[in-house]
Amino acid sequence: MKHAAMIAAGVMTAGIAASFAFTGLDASASDQIPVTIEFEGAYNVAPPESFPFLLPGAEGGGPFFGGEVDAYPIASGDPFKATISTFLPSPESFDAGTTGITAQADGTYKIALVGPNNTAGSVDPGIATITGFETDGPVTQVLSAGQPLGSRGLFVTYDPATRGYTLGVEDGGFIASKFDAPGYIFYADTGALELAASTCLGGSRAACEVFGDGGFSLSGTLTSIFSSAIPIWSSDGSIFSSFGLGAEGSWSISGIGGSGGGGGGATPVPEPSMMLLFGGGAYAVLRRRRKTPASRAT
Repeated sequence: MKHAAMIAAGVMTAGIAASFAFTGLDASASDQIPVTIEFEGAYNVAPPESFPFLLPGAEGGGPFFGGEVDAYPIASGDPFKATISTFLPSPESFDAGTTGITAQADGTYKIALVGPNNTAGSVDPGIATITGFETDGPVTQVLSAGQPLGSRGLFVTYDPATRGYTLGVEDGGFIASKFDAPGYIFYADTGALELAASTCLGGSRAACEVFGDGGFSLSGTLTSIFSSAIPIWSSDGSIFSSFGLGAEGSWSISGIGGSGGGGGGATPVPEPSMMLLFGGGAYAVLRRRRKTPASRAT
C-alpha cells in the first residue's frame, strides 16, 4: 500500500489500551457500590467503499471520487460491546435518607452519569462520575489533547418500591467523546483513498492525544450507539469528508439489582432485538448533495 510510512505511524499507536480509569467523586464513600453498565449489540457499517465522495472544491453535483477504496476492517454483524463503570449510592443509603439526593415527584431518585471532563470538581450528590468507559474491538476510546472522557445524557433511576435501578437516557440522547477507529486518508497527489490505522490526523492516535485533532463522538439511545461524522483526512491536513458506523443492541446493569430499560423519564421498554443500525447522517447529507450515482474506476 502506498504511503506506508504515514499509516505505519498510526499502527504504532493503535495498540494503546481501550480502557481509561478515572477517579470517581464518590468512589471512597462507604455507602457507594461499584456498578457496571454494558451495551451489547452488533455493528452495521456503511464505510466509504459503499458510496461516493465529492472531491475537494466540488459542488453538490460533482465531480466525485470514483477510485477504488480499501475494504473497511469492521463488517456488519460483527459484535460490539461498550462497558461503563461508575459508583452509585447503595439501596441502604437511599432507604436511610443519607444520600442527599432529593426524591422526584414520583418518589424515585435520579442520578446523572457524566464523564470526568464534565464534573469540573462538582460534589453534587446527584451526579455519578463515569470511572471507566471501555469499548472492545476496533473502536476504542482516545484522549483528546490530554483531556479525559466527556459524556452526558445518561442517568440511573433508583425506585425505593422495587429497590431496583433503571438506566435512562435524556430525551435528546447521550453523547460521549472521544473515540477512534480505523480511518481513511485521501492523497490529493495521487487521487488515492487509503485505509489508515486511525481517524486522527495523519492516521495516528498521537494527533488526537496530543493536539485533539481528529477522532469522533459516539451518540446514542437505549437501543443504539452510532457516529455519523467520522472524519476522513486529506494528506494536506484538511478534512476531506466523513463516514459513519453504528450498532444496535441493549443496555444492562450489573453489580446491583437493575435493568437497562428506561427512556427519558425512565419509562421501561422491552429489550430490543439484535437489529443493525447505521448512523448514516453523513451518508444522507452526501446523497442529498449529489444528483447521480458516481461511476467507479475499474
